[in-house]
Amino acid sequence: MTPCFVLRMVLQKWYSEEVCFKSSQFRGGVLSARIYVADEDTETLEATGAALREHGYNVSSFDNPQKIIDAVANKAPDLLLVGLGSGSKTTQSLCRRFKSDVKTSHIPILLAGNQGQLNKLIDSIDYGVDGYFIKPVNTDELLAKIKSFVRLKATQQELITANQLLEKKERELAERNNELENIYEISQKLTRCLDLDKVLGVLFKKAHKLLHADRCFLQLVFEDDKKVSELFKTHVDFGEIKHRAMSIEKEGLLIKQAIKDKAPIIIQRAKANHLVNKTFAYRYNLKTVLFVPLISKDNVIGMLLICRDKPGEFIAEHIRLAQIIGSEAAFSIERAQLYEKTKDLHSTLKAIVDWGDSALIMVDQNGRVGTANKKFCELMGLEAAEIIGKNEQKHVLQKVKHLFKDPESFESRVEWLSSQSSEVVKDTVEMVEPRPRALERFSGPVFDASGDFMGRVNIYHDITTRKQSERRIKNLYRRERRIAQILQRNLLPKELPDLPGYEIGTKYAAAVQGMVIGGDYYDFIPLKDKDYCAFAIGDVCGKGMQAAVQTYLVKYSLRAFAREDPSPSVVISRINWTFCQEVEDGAFVTLAYGLLDHRTDTLQYCIAGHPIPVVYRHAKEDFEMLKSNGSIVGVIPDTRYDGSIIRLKQGDVAVFYTDGITEARNADGFFGEEKLKEIIKSSADMSAQAVADKIFGSVSRFTSNHLNDDAAVIVLKKTS
Repeated sequence: MTPCFVLRMVLQKWYSEEVCFKSSQFRGGVLSARIYVADEDTETLEATGAALREHGYNVSSFDNPQKIIDAVANKAPDLLLVGLGSGSKTTQSLCRRFKSDVKTSHIPILLAGNQGQLNKLIDSIDYGVDGYFIKPVNTDELLAKIKSFVRLKATQQELITANQLLEKKERELAERNNELENIYEISQKLTRCLDLDKVLGVLFKKAHKLLHADRCFLQLVFEDDKKVSELFKTHVDFGEIKHRAMSIEKEGLLIKQAIKDKAPIIIQRAKANHLVNKTFAYRYNLKTVLFVPLISKDNVIGMLLICRDKPGEFIAEHIRLAQIIGSEAAFSIERAQLYEKTKDLHSTLKAIVDWGDSALIMVDQNGRVGTANKKFCELMGLEAAEIIGKNEQKHVLQKVKHLFKDPESFESRVEWLSSQSSEVVKDTVEMVEPRPRALERFSGPVFDASGDFMGRVNIYHDITTRKQSERRIKNLYRRERRIAQILQRNLLPKELPDLPGYEIGTKYAAAVQGMVIGGDYYDFIPLKDKDYCAFAIGDVCGKGMQAAVQTYLVKYSLRAFAREDPSPSVVISRINWTFCQEVEDGAFVTLAYGLLDHRTDTLQYCIAGHPIPVVYRHAKEDFEMLKSNGSIVGVIPDTRYDGSIIRLKQGDVAVFYTDGITEARNADGFFGEEKLKEIIKSSADMSAQAVADKIFGSVSRFTSNHLNDDAAVIVLKKTS
């Protein structure tokens, strides 16, 4: 969220709640507007005042210049209405006075005079008068002018108020931005520090700057031999850091309170408060103290004390900043403490690195080799004594680059990596001598305890065996895919039946993602009775060779059963029992089976866990969804399947499909059933094959030719 966005929201809220409220008194041009009328002509004065009051204005009348001066000084009006009168110089002097005074220059002034004074009225514009009108007064004209000036005054006041608020918000944003920059600087410096005393130094200096502290102290709780004690670190007057240990039971009441509440504590008179150690309070003459618990992983690990020598409250902003600093400090302190503990592991880690499986070389920021383990020297054919601390990296590169497939590319890449102080890179390189190898390289920066860049470490791991295995597996996948594709092609019918009064369109596509194909298929089953056309479309669970074999079982079992008894419920029930007996547990298939009688235009069908086919009724220009007749095939042997029947009329289009159509997806989501219906409706007047082609074309465009699953479709169209 940008500062400009925040400012805009604040101004919108202020405008709606404050400015619009203040300007409501001028809404309509009459509500509560205050007008002062001055004229030596009492008759005109009274008539003008009465007319204005009648229209809701707050009017005060004056027959003398000094009275109106005093009234304006006491309470400024929204408009001055002044008669020129016989003493025109006095009136001019009065107007000049108001317009030259910064406190009253914003008040609109209207002059009134007779026709003979027209030139003087015109001249008055030069010394700041905002307008004039001719006596005798035309009430409608006067009211119109007054209304416009009152509204103008309201708008000016809104702009002034808005500008003042904008300046205030700009100051606040500048202060907030400065605070955020300081907090970011603290975070950056603390993140790069691993030395505890340096962490504390950064912490105390920034706390002094941001929180206007005279002194800062830090109490760290730690556990030693299962006894809770406290390390007391002070930073007095921002000099050297001092250490002293003290008992929590005797002096750690504040720590106890912080552990309990996990919230900041403000103490105004530290010397008189029972939570503060008296010796400590008097030694450093503590007045006002802000205690901020340092919390890490919901545990209080210490306390930050922000002290001021003069009495005064910490505002909410100071408390918030102190908590942010405390949060950053808690993380950095724990990390520094952890670093201290890990120093002793250095020699052990060095031995592990030296005898590890990966080759390692570390180069400092000047390009000199700092460390090279035994594996690296063996891999490159070097001796550690001849390169560590003696040779620059460029000399090492000259000795070893000929071992790699592309020597110049290897050299330039290593030199580029050495120039990077923050990049972490993982890539592969190929060696050709003394034998071909594939190496995985990890390169990253190394920092010291202060967070300063020291150099880079490059680790090379031999992945030759892994690469060879990957190639073998990839070749096996390709071989299996070729075999599965051959089987899949043989699953699909060579030709489509010719049915009087009907067109048939089909389409199949294998997924392009992955190395294996799925178990989608469709089939048309020749029957003895040529008046009937039996067909099926299905999706066998799984992919690859296994799915292709199981699809063969489904296809030829279904053909055999259909020739004995083509009734949909019988065929699906028998194929379910067979699949349960012949295929291992966990495998299943979704099926849609149909039996079309072209003489009566009746379509019997049975849907077993398969996507519900769509029937477009041409006469109604609407869709009819078929019924699901049972669960998936191959799970429960004695599942009962009931058949259903519909009648097709001229122009009707029935579409049977697999889930590869509706579940095709891109970054925005799934293709879905609604898009499928739109395509069928828009192409219902085309041939059945054209409908099938259009469905696949739309899915292909939707997925950018990256179908994530096999897809198949059968289109039946009643033509006559």
